[in-house]
Amino acid sequence: MTERPSAALPRARAVRLDRVVEALPAGFETMRAEALATGYRLLERLAADWESGTLPFTKPGEVLLAAYSDGVLAGIGGITVDPVIPEALRMRRFYIREPFRRHGIGQQLVLALLAQAVCRVGPVTVNAAAGSAPFWEALGFIRDARAGHTHLNFAGLVAATSAQRPAENKDR
Repeated sequence: MTERPSAALPRARAVRLDRVVEALPAGFETMRAEALATGYRLLERLAADWESGTLPFTKPGEVLLAAYSDGVLAGIGGITVDPVIPEALRMRRFYIREPFRRHGIGQQLVLALLAQAVCRVGPVTVNAAAGSAPFWEALGFIRDARAGHTHLNFAGLVAATSAQRPAENKDR
């Protein structure tokens, strides 16, 4: 997911977030193909992990959410126990479809995922894709290239500061 300059502020879109429990959401295959066509393999990995049961998002604090805009699957993202830092949670398989970026959908998805981590003591990590660092940093994550991640923050700090950010930081 790359950042693109925007001449005008995007209009905010109404977003519905649904927990993914039994099956990947309708529209996932379309989103998966779009992601793969632009060089992003994370949805391939999500599909494989989901099918095999390797990453079911079922441990305490874990969740996979689908984001819909006007009834269309706009994005997906999850939070799991970090595989390297057991006291941490990690943002996983986070993807917003191109037409839905820069409309606040990604921010709403991140904040909903971070709500899972507010009562935890450890940090939340993310391995930011090339070009997406400004998005994560606008939400309060700081660069920290250790233990297989690129950024981290504590969920309470991210949630508290994100609500106060101006509209131009409501990314993707």
